[in-house]
Amino acid sequence: MLEKMQSALNDTIGNAVDLSQFTTFRTQATANQLVFLNELTELAELSNLLKQQDFIVIGSGANILFADNYHGIVVVNKLQGIKRGGGITVNLKET
Repeated sequence: MLEKMQSALNDTIGNAVDLSQFTTFRTQATANQLVFLNELTELAELSNLLKQQDFIVIGSGANILFADNYHGIVVVNKLQGIKRGGGITVNLKET
């Protein structure tokens, strides 16, 4: 699964990833895998890859506290900004 994500996405980090740098509380916890969502074009492929996986999507980490290790995939949303068109609002500015 990790190799498939690495080929599909630009930035992917491997197993037992320290999550303290991704939350403002800086608690010690790990995730099985960590994936960065950098471009809107990655979203469709990522959603297909995650259908059979436990996952959570986080942003800046300001409103999340990992009290224990997460046995799944953490997706870090690096998209920012707003684009409107056709009645749809999409977040798409990269950090």
